[in-house]
Amino acid sequence: MSNPFKRLTLPGQIGIAVVAAVAFVGIYFCYNKYVPKKTKKSAIIAVNDLPPLKYDKGSSAPFHQLPDSNNPADISGTQIRAGLMGWNAQAGVLAANGGVMTMAGSIMAEQGVNLKLICQNDCNQQETQLLAFIGDYASGNKNSSKGYNMIAWMGDGCPSYLAGFNATITKQYGADYIAQVFYVAGSSFGEDKFIFADEGDVKVKQDPATALKGSLIVGVLRDGDWNIAMQYANMNQIPVNNDPTTYDKNAINWMGVDDYMKAAAQYNSKVKDHRKIVENGHTTGRDTDVTVNGAVTWFPSDMTAFSVRGGTTVASTKDFGAQMPCCFLASKKWLEDNRALVEKFILGAALGGDQVKSHSTWLTYASMVADKVYQDKTMKPSDWEKAFVGFTYTGAAGKMNTVGGSRVFNLADDAEYFGLSSGQDKYASVYAAFADLDMKSYPELFTKENAIPKYEDVVNTSYMIEVLSKNRNNANMTVASKPTFQQGDMTEKVTQGNYTIEFDVNSATIRPSSYVVLDEIARNFVVAENLKGEIIGHTDNTGNDAANIDLSQKRAQSVMQYLVSKNSSFNGRITSSGVGANDPLKNIDPNSKAGRQANRRVEIIMGR
Repeated sequence: MSNPFKRLTLPGQIGIAVVAAVAFVGIYFCYNKYVPKKTKKSAIIAVNDLPPLKYDKGSSAPFHQLPDSNNPADISGTQIRAGLMGWNAQAGVLAANGGVMTMAGSIMAEQGVNLKLICQNDCNQQETQLLAFIGDYASGNKNSSKGYNMIAWMGDGCPSYLAGFNATITKQYGADYIAQVFYVAGSSFGEDKFIFADEGDVKVKQDPATALKGSLIVGVLRDGDWNIAMQYANMNQIPVNNDPTTYDKNAINWMGVDDYMKAAAQYNSKVKDHRKIVENGHTTGRDTDVTVNGAVTWFPSDMTAFSVRGGTTVASTKDFGAQMPCCFLASKKWLEDNRALVEKFILGAALGGDQVKSHSTWLTYASMVADKVYQDKTMKPSDWEKAFVGFTYTGAAGKMNTVGGSRVFNLADDAEYFGLSSGQDKYASVYAAFADLDMKSYPELFTKENAIPKYEDVVNTSYMIEVLSKNRNNANMTVASKPTFQQGDMTEKVTQGNYTIEFDVNSATIRPSSYVVLDEIARNFVVAENLKGEIIGHTDNTGNDAANIDLSQKRAQSVMQYLVSKNSSFNGRITSSGVGANDPLKNIDPNSKAGRQANRRVEIIMGR
């Protein structure tokens, strides 16, 4: 039989060969694309995927598959709209949601939560949007699409914030609709700070009282960053002039702005202000021009301040570690009506916190979500990730400063923070400390109608308690993170103050009249949970030196024991000693009646 292929001309043979080759390639492609074959299951391979923070080194939640970042989840039911600040403490919530909307395969989707995340850095707008929702909800629209169902707020600012806001809500809609704290997603861990130019001969780290007297600090008044400076001044016993229209050369003075970025800009511009001079609380008839030489702000404005003008971090939320939790607030009535949904939100957010705490891969993912939600054109996803961990930045004049730093919470962290596992409520101490500071600083603002609300009226832990009770054996959760302290002497002082504590004569027995002062000191130790403490007893110069040293040691130990009795976590963190009359106060005659009285004191030092 003859071969027909050989009878073709050469061009014909080539054509047939090309058609055959094309057909073979097509069949091979279709087979590989459309015929099912056994393959390895796709998975995220986590190499050295360790906790991103040393603080969370004990975190070991099982790795959860990352969500589908391209496809929203198909969830029916009520949509929750959450108004967030551009704040890394919310990284667990962002990770759990997977995007602006709840994404397919996300932790929130698994909980059946339909969540929309909205960035709102304007505090006034946050309040307006939450109030809009409450008003519509109170009118009977239980599926209101107005405003925000919940907002995130700085926990140390809640006492003063809720004083005015809840008064407005009560007046318009009734007490059943007031805003309550129901969950904490994380906290500031260094990103919020008090910066000082440190351009004088006396440096703030060497002698803060001298360096800061006569300073002019710019910031948002009664804001969380303002609280850092105020708490620092309080613990170092530095006078503060709270009138932003006058100047006191012996105190810290304030200039108010409405935005933390403006605070850094005015600090860098060395803005001057013309003010009336006051002394001892009275006007003098004189005035002067004062230049801003300090600021309270947060990331990334702290980096802007350091890069342009430079300066020193006086104190930050790395020092006052419990001060600034990221609190979620919502209407009491809405929370009660939607208990099951609220509990699912809490569980989803907590599991997101577990993943970010345990796996750097999840922090990277949360930072990608942050870029989508916050829409900050000055930041990339890698910037958000870097800022979460915190980093050393070389600013003006080559000076090194640490910027950034955040934490996320899981359910165990919340239980620890609210005393649901230990019985010692840190947030109650933080709330009381800053409520007291606000009322002392601006008593005219907190009238009977705008009184700071009681803690138990505005903090509702029942939702967290229920989630805890249902998830005690949840294998996807990990442990709470707690501060650790190096043994040995303190190498850096952060705060130092002298207190008059009354004891029985020639005794170490504390008189009840001093309990109020000691309770304030205990709250300060809670706020500054990342600092060690040292209690030093002092006496006047009368009597036997050996007896004075012995008495001062016993009195310092009594103070330490009182503090530990108030909070067992202080045990091992605080030390005590006594020096008798061997370290008298400067600038006062130790032989005078006033000098002897002043030197009978207890000194409280906090540092690293």
